[in-house]
Amino acid sequence: MRDKYEAIPTTALYYTTCLVVFVIAVGLLVIGLWNATLLLSEKGFYGLAYF
Repeated sequence: MRDKYEAIPTTALYYTTCLVVFVIAVGLLVIGLWNATLLLSEKGFYGLAYF
């Protein structure tokens, strides 16, 4: 997103790859927190710390 705001030329493949990797990372974080044996408040702290 920053590249588009600063008018840095990027390809559609680069943009799509970045978006897919971000979605995968967030998905893995959610799955990891879902399976973690932590208190709900601790899971919330981990989730907020990611962003």
